Amino acid sequence: MVALAIFQNPEHQKSLRWKLVLFAFLFAVATSLYGLYQYIFVPRWDAEWMIYSNMESIGKPRPYEVRVFSTLNSPGSYSLILTVNLLLLAGRGGIICLLAIAVGALGLGLTIVRSAWIAAALGLIFIALAGRWQARASLATLLVVSIFAIPPILLATGTETYIGDRFRTLFDLQSDVSFNDRSNGYDRLLNQLNDNVFGTGLAVNGAIAAHSSEGTTVVIDGGPIEIFYALGLAFGLVYLLALGVLSMRAFFNGDRGLAGPRAAILCTLALLTSGTTTVGEVGFFFWICLGMSLPPAIATRRKTLSMRDPSSVSYEMQANPGSAGTHSVPAGAS
Repeated sequence: MVALAIFQNPEHQKSLRWKLVLFAFLFAVATSLYGLYQYIFVPRWDAEWMIYSNMESIGKPRPYEVRVFSTLNSPGSYSLILTVNLLLLAGRGGIICLLAIAVGALGLGLTIVRSAWIAAALGLIFIALAGRWQARASLATLLVVSIFAIPPILLATGTETYIGDRFRTLFDLQSDVSFNDRSNGYDRLLNQLNDNVFGTGLAVNGAIAAHSSEGTTVVIDGGPIEIFYALGLAFGLVYLLALGVLSMRAFFNGDRGLAGPRAAILCTLALLTSGTTTVGEVGFFFWICLGMSLPPAIATRRKTLSMRDPSSVSYEMQANPGSAGTHSVPAGAS
């Protein structure tokens, strides 16, 4: 509904772009700075959340051993939302956005979420190819600065070994524990789809996809599997097909100023392999960006015709009878 409202009101999109960039700037700077504080000092309230939430993937409640989640509930949610907002800033370009991206990149690195790293790189490549020259210049500057700035930052924060080891696992997936767990989960849940042809229903919340007979929850780290598990094979295919068609239409919009939102769409779809990123807190940004990026010609034409009263139409036809191809219509005629 949010995407539809944005699509049907293209006259508000320019203002919406500015508001999104402003939000992305404030979010990236504020949460990344807090994330750095969280990583070094581990506030008591964050430590209590880490202990009582029983999330094994969140790290340990000790300094320099936290997978940063900032003001959100988990590193996964924080990294995905931060990635989308960094891409919105990158698509805008400029010195102010560049500074916010630099601060946000530090927070993103401390989450240790590799899928978000890959999605961010994919989105930045897209902006470098399809963005405006201001965005390209900003990314080139950021690349040069990063080459010289990243090593000292890693050494100063004591994260060079932690992040380096995590990065190296991208090239050795067979020994990666989380990758193997996710693969096994895919195999298990694919087999369970045979017993849930029509799905288990929409009573799901994020990664919690179903309840087993023992009453325990099953966490699914894969968007397509969760979609099929919730909606069934037939409606799951319809949902994925609709996502594909809408996203393809968004990328046919030639406005280079929308490179950031379109990069966010690309990032969200890429992350769909690791979680259902089209719903929940991340999905909210996805549908906003999709509503902005769809070609507005159809919505604009329909809205313009519906707002014009018959007298204005008849006056225009009287002034240019040849353009209408018919005789003029008296004022007030239906």
